[in-house]
Amino acid sequence: MYESFRQLVKEARTRAGLNQEELAGLVGKTKAWIVDIERGKVKPTEISVLQELARALKVDVSQLIGQVLRDRNMFRDDFSVEDWEIAGENRLREQEIRDAEPMTYKAIEERAEALASQLFPTVVADGLPLPVTRILGRLDEFRDLAKLGAPLAIETNSATDLEGSTTFEDGRFVVRIRSTVWAMAMLGDGRSRFTVAHELGHVVLHGAELKAGRFQAFRDSVCTASQKLMPNQPIYRSPEWQSNSFAGAMLMPGAAVQRYLSRCQELDEVFSVKGLAENFNVSSQAAAIRLQKLLPRLVAGTTGQPR
Repeated sequence: MYESFRQLVKEARTRAGLNQEELAGLVGKTKAWIVDIERGKVKPTEISVLQELARALKVDVSQLIGQVLRDRNMFRDDFSVEDWEIAGENRLREQEIRDAEPMTYKAIEERAEALASQLFPTVVADGLPLPVTRILGRLDEFRDLAKLGAPLAIETNSATDLEGSTTFEDGRFVVRIRSTVWAMAMLGDGRSRFTVAHELGHVVLHGAELKAGRFQAFRDSVCTASQKLMPNQPIYRSPEWQSNSFAGAMLMPGAAVQRYLSRCQELDEVFSVKGLAENFNVSSQAAAIRLQKLLPRLVAGTTGQPR
């Protein structure tokens, strides 16, 4: 982790082989503005400016946003950010979910698509991107539809390296999303939207285990679902794979993808993975995986909620 935003920018600029004047030109600013940033006198907070900086420096924009938030001390006054991260990460990693009951893709898909269609029927019918962050205002409805049997809370926190975590505490499910990830999800960032849906998948698919206190589940940016498997275990026992499958199906329900396909045909546009990703505000990787799973249904014309 960087000590400050100015250190992050300076080191990223050096890695990119840019001088201050060249970076200024790429982001449409003056050299003096870049100098002030690297001296700690300026900290941009506009998303559009941070996005331009991220592109020029070849870094993830969420890294810049996260450092701005850390510099502004947006965390508990009585607990240092270092203590929060160390205590929180160790507590989670000790109980990380490693194994789950076998679950087929079809079974996961059915639950995810049913929730999407019940929560946002018009959005799904129109083939539009699912407003996953709006679930924050409909938690009771989500809880009832998912048959959780306990309240659900979504919290954001700026003082963690984890993108998201899911726990059961004090009689309720708690989904914690890094505040920068939540902010990017609200702006339509595909990876961030996927993270939110992924954590909701843990609640829906692994609620019984969470309530029993057998583990806590979390998503991070280092390990893949396969790498988190115990030796010689099949992928369909991976909680991460299961939650990834849930997220893909929830963000791209079959009926919504079929409507998008029909719209492409009506407008004489080419149906592509890139177009699918852009239409549903997901990453190209997530779109490709979901399209591969959906293709038999699309060809057969059976894209309603799977039976």
